Amino acid sequence: MMNAKIFKLFILLLISVTTLLSSRGVKVMAMTPTNPFTATEPDKSSPLRESKEGLFRGIYFSTDVFGFIYPLFVKDKYYSAEVSATLNLKNRFFPVVEAGIGYTDIVSQLYEIGYNTHAPYYRIGMDYNMQYENGKPNYIYLGGRIGYTSFRYNVNAPPLQDPIWGDEAPVQFSDVACRAIWAEAVGGVRAEIVKNVYMGWSLRYKYPIHKGPIVHGGPWYIPGFGAGNKGVFGATYSITYYLNFSKKRP
Repeated sequence: MMNAKIFKLFILLLISVTTLLSSRGVKVMAMTPTNPFTATEPDKSSPLRESKEGLFRGIYFSTDVFGFIYPLFVKDKYYSAEVSATLNLKNRFFPVVEAGIGYTDIVSQLYEIGYNTHAPYYRIGMDYNMQYENGKPNYIYLGGRIGYTSFRYNVNAPPLQDPIWGDEAPVQFSDVACRAIWAEAVGGVRAEIVKNVYMGWSLRYKYPIHKGPIVHGGPWYIPGFGAGNKGVFGATYSITYYLNFSKKRP
């Protein structure tokens, strides 16, 4: 219980720091006074104007550290390792590809049911910079993803006993094949901490689109999606390096 509280405080601290860094550029612009008598036509190089640099600006390479930290503080022992590549198109649209590996090996203390699986998963999607007019490297974004995984899982449970004859029947399912497709709504922040190095967090709502074939009640944990059969919430906290192909920042 104490570990869960520490984990929540740790995540809130990370989110607060990243959000403050992201809002740094917006506050500076808001505090700068404008004299209507001396105002001039904005320079053509201003970020408030459409840039003529072209469509492609750079690539963000990220790794998610949330999947490593999460199991250290909570009882649900499922892990994930994830990387992503995001294109910067006019500092406004961000097509993204994500790939990772999900893993769990857990035994329920209440029912003594064991479940384990490990498999890769993939997502594709798009983010939209809600602050693109500021021309700053830090920004808040909204986006969406489509995820897919193909995996096998194992279930082990105590044998069932016949109440009449007393015989026991084993409950063990091995290498059960399953595939899953889901959609994600994403919102997050990305903030530069040193030149071309970023930290960022995202919150996600995941909703299953397809899961099957369903046998023996279906999987408890789906790599890349999480635990549960309905919509679930997820989060990422990533470290990012930006490969800049633009003459200007970002």
